[in-house]
Amino acid sequence: MIVWLSSFPRSGNTLVRLMLKQVWGISTCSMYDDRDDIGANAAVAQRVGHRFLGGKFGDAYQSMRDSTELFCIKSHDVPIDEGKSIYIVRNGRSASYSYWHYQRDYGQLPRRATLADTLIGFTPFGSWSDHLDAWEPLQRPNTLTLRYEELVAGPDQQIERIADFLELPPLRPWKNDFDALHRLDPRFFREGSQAPPHRFNEAEESLFSLLHSAWMTRLGYASVDIAPAAASRETRRLFYECIARHQGQLGSLNFVLSQESDERKLLERQLQDLRHQLAEAGDQLEDARHRLSSAEQEVATLSRFPLPRAWNALRTSSLARVLAPGSPIRANIAATLALLAAAIHSE
Repeated sequence: MIVWLSSFPRSGNTLVRLMLKQVWGISTCSMYDDRDDIGANAAVAQRVGHRFLGGKFGDAYQSMRDSTELFCIKSHDVPIDEGKSIYIVRNGRSASYSYWHYQRDYGQLPRRATLADTLIGFTPFGSWSDHLDAWEPLQRPNTLTLRYEELVAGPDQQIERIADFLELPPLRPWKNDFDALHRLDPRFFREGSQAPPHRFNEAEESLFSLLHSAWMTRLGYASVDIAPAAASRETRRLFYECIARHQGQLGSLNFVLSQESDERKLLERQLQDLRHQLAEAGDQLEDARHRLSSAEQEVATLSRFPLPRAWNALRTSSLARVLAPGSPIRANIAATLALLAAAIHSE
């Protein structure tokens, strides 16, 4: 059985994985195997309870889903089934800024990418609101919604909620030792919950409000709809600059994909030609085997004749035709039998 640990990146997914490992002893997997961050450090992987897939997630998905064993799987993607899910949400400003910083630290951003790109959703997982739109955690059946801020401020109450959802009583108390994790990997465990919230500039704040105020209100991060009546000129400029930049990247990507498609078609044609050539070579090889077998039988017959009769038989046999110019097996056998014929003639 699979229980999804779903969230927009940098929203507290790893914190829940730490809780599952420390409180219940449950090791968890990731759809992405996390070999570039959590899985890259053995000590961190052990602390988090990271369990490597040993292959592609798609190959293991069905067996995990059908198994009686519990598999808790981290996901930042859109849902792929209606299975049970623990959805972790964090204030959209903090999550978006932290994810933008993460992408910069791990070299996942184009050179000119800005925070606005992440706010708009030019990321592998879309924007903060895109992810919430896809999962609809407040209405999705069999889904426990956890707030990152409550996991930090009141972990015991949230652990009780997780225990009820999984129907597994807690085995050990929880201790959030962020400082130790920060020492192990300061790039991934960067600032933690004690860091002051990042302050957006005016254009970024206006853009965020324009795009994400609906979910901020639904989740209780804003008491009223905070979207401005109209976007400022600076906000519009920021928005359209991002769009234009990524349209250019999309055009380049389409060009590359078109080239790759043409190259693939060429390779397919070349492969088909090679298959035909292989089939023809196989036919020629089979014909050569028949010719060689016939020649071997005639040589065996000639070896029983007296030498003068053997010479006359050789001249009139089909073996002479086999060894005629243009025959595929002529070269080596012809040279050998020519010596034999000369010896017979000298008799």
